[in-house]
Amino acid sequence: MRLVLFLLAVVAGGTQAKQHVVRLNYADGVCAADFDGRRLASKDGYPDATGIRADGGVVRIVGSNVIPYKCIGGVIYTLQVAGFQTIHYEAGQHNGSGAPTKAGAQTHR
Repeated sequence: MRLVLFLLAVVAGGTQAKQHVVRLNYADGVCAADFDGRRLASKDGYPDATGIRADGGVVRIVGSNVIPYKCIGGVIYTLQVAGFQTIHYEAGQHNGSGAPTKAGAQTHR
């Protein structure tokens, strides 16, 4: 019985969705994003997720509270086109480490 419970725990632990992080920045009218540390190409001043393929994972977009929605919406749209179905957005004042100190979260499906 213990072996069965152990195997169920191992299988359940292995089915967790991969977590991806997009760091979003906006300066001088240009929206820039890094997907898991890799800079996304820019298309018409907005990040383009062409070349990124969804793997069933969850995407967490992290940005400050001064990023225009057209920048946020553009990134969400390109990630949805790439095939990601669960995308979270966190906005807040950042403490320099990239982590928001005051965050509000939204989920887009």
